[in-house]
Amino acid sequence: EDALRKIAIHYIPHKDEVENQLQALSKKAPFTFLIPKQILDYEGRVIAVIGPLSDDLPGNIVYQISQNMTISAVFIRNVMNALVRKFNLSDKELLEYLYKSPLFTEEKKVILQAGIQAYFDGNALIAIHLLIPQVEAAVRSIVEKSGGSVLKQARSGGGYQFRTFDELLRDPIITEVIGEDAALYFRILFTDQRGWNLRNDICHGISHIETFSPFSADRIIHALLCLALV
Repeated sequence: EDALRKIAIHYIPHKDEVENQLQALSKKAPFTFLIPKQILDYEGRVIAVIGPLSDDLPGNIVYQISQNMTISAVFIRNVMNALVRKFNLSDKELLEYLYKSPLFTEEKKVILQAGIQAYFDGNALIAIHLLIPQVEAAVRSIVEKSGGSVLKQARSGGGYQFRTFDELLRDPIITEVIGEDAALYFRILFTDQRGWNLRNDICHGISHIETFSPFSADRIIHALLCLALV
């Protein structure tokens, strides 16, 4: 359990450190940070534009964190493999660890178990599809258990609908509970098109098959470990 907590905390990017990294990089290669960067999808369409560093510091931070996450993915892969080997960690034990947090409900346990089992079996395709909605549900649980609203006025019909995952992650309650760095990390991982944007791309059916990799699955497991700290 101590190792799981350390892994969760260690791999949360720190915004201040990345800002310092950008300032250092801009001195070494200033021209790179004077021109906008275009982010393309797998078919070459522009899905986001990052402005020059002087005009778009937040965008450059998101972009750099996303790049850092890609580089560190290889390390997380090895750390997770070592974790399983050293402690003989099973999918059931990991599930029990998550359920020490009040964010995960009994009615979702079968789904989480199937997703974690798929992860341990090396089936990233199944694990990612099953676990991303459960991360979103746990974030929604934070807002709801803290007295916030998870609903908003529907555009039509006079009723209500659930707030989007991105809206939840921008709620001050989330920042207060999991911290500003973790909230930004979750947005980059799941809902920001300048970052990995896993939730939106996968749930809208526009992800390339390469997205469903062990590296993506590792990050989703890491997100669950972060939520288990609550």
